[in-house]
Order: sequence, then structure tokens, then C-alpha cells
Amino acid sequence: MDNRCNFRISCYDICVSEMSSENLRTCFQIINAYLYLSAIEFLQNYGESLCRSFCDLLKDITNEGQVQVLKVVEIALKVSPILGAHMFQPLLPAVFRGVVDGERYPVVMSTYLGIMGRVLLQNFSFFSSLLSQMASECNQEMDQLLGSVIEMWVDRMDNITQPERRKLSSLALLSLLPSDNNVIQDKFCGIINISVEALHDVMTEDPETGTFKDCMLMIHFEEPKLSDEEEPPTEQDKRKKLVS
Repeated sequence: MDNRCNFRISCYDICVSEMSSENLRTCFQIINAYLYLSAIEFLQNYGESLCRSFCDLLKDITNEGQVQVLKVVEIALKVSPILGAHMFQPLLPAVFRGVVDGERYPVVMSTYLGIMGRVLLQNFSFFSSLLSQMASECNQEMDQLLGSVIEMWVDRMDNITQPERRKLSSLALLSLLPSDNNVIQDKFCGIINISVEALHDVMTEDPETGTFKDCMLMIHFEEPKLSDEEEPPTEQDKRKKLVS
């Protein structure tokens, strides 16, 4: 069975509403694996149909299921920021609204912020277009809506428990600071505060030199030191690390 056939099976399975949660979880894992393996081919051939299936799924799904769907979108944005945002554009307004409205379920909010961070940091033109679209829908000025997004983002930063997502959010918000926009400058202190907290989260002391370094900074070709009980990383593990 070739890869293209496997792709079709994965996308078909997502459309089957009667699937058990365990089979659905397996299907998500298969899709995520193909995104890391061959993102451009997968998104070009199956991104549109996958997005339609996700839109249907999100109408009636648990919070846990919603997180699994959003993680696929987040991975797509990791491996292909431009094409990923284009293919999953119909889902992103709901993510934007979830941030502005202050989604109450912390894990969902954390995933929303992960997606927003990817778009803001790696595809700013798309973020600007999305902001304009949402401002029009909400009958607000773009600056006013942007201020609400930043305020909620800073306020709900504690919902994000993963260091890599906390770092991503900090970098995304810091990328706004060179702007002379008054709304952004008014949020300067909040952005700096969460960035300092995120910096503390990822800094570790090097026992050999006594200096501190970012534990998430990957030196090219650096092989991790493994204990006797640990297994060496697979090729898929290496692909995941490269796009983190």
C-alpha cells in the first residue's frame, strides 16, 4: 500500500462520525506522522478535505477531541507556516474568537495560543489579514481588537504549561514590540513580564561551564546524550525536533 493510499484512508476515517475515540486518536497520529514526513505533498493533496472534516467534527466534539484536532492544525503550521495557514484558514477565525472570548478550558486555550503564536511569528501577513477580518466581523477597530487579543494572551499565559509553547508565545508577542503602534506600546510591560517568565522556564545551567543556556536551543548535528536505559531517537523524532 503506497503513501497516497494511506493518505486517503486517513482522510476518509476522519469523516466517519461513528468511529470510536481510540480509532480517531490513532487516525490523528497517522495524519500527524505524515505531516512531519511529507508536509507539502500531504497538505496540497488532502489539506482542503481534511479541513472540511475538521469543521464538521468541531461542531460536536469533546474538549479533549477539540485539542486533538487543533494539534493537527498546530503541527501543519509548524512544518509549513504559509501553506498550513492557507489550508486551515476556515478554522482560524474560531481560534481567534476563542482567544478574545477567553476560552475557559485551559488546555484548549493553550492550544489556541499555540496556533496564534505560530501564525503571528511565522506568517505575519496572514495574521494581519485575519485580524482585519475579525475586526470587521466584530465591528471593532483593528487596534482595539489587537489590544484585546494581547491583553487576554498575557492574562492567560499561565494556561500554557509546556515550556516550548510559553517560549513561542513570548517570541510572538515580542515580535510586535518594534511597532510604534500605541496599543502595542501600552502592553509593553505585560509582554516583557511574561517573556522574562518564559526565559526562566527554558534556561538551564551548563554543569561543565557554569553558564546558563536555552535548553530548547538546538545546535545543528548535536546528538543528545543518552543514559543506558534510553533508546536513540528515531528519524521521526529528529524531524519533530527540527520543526519545534
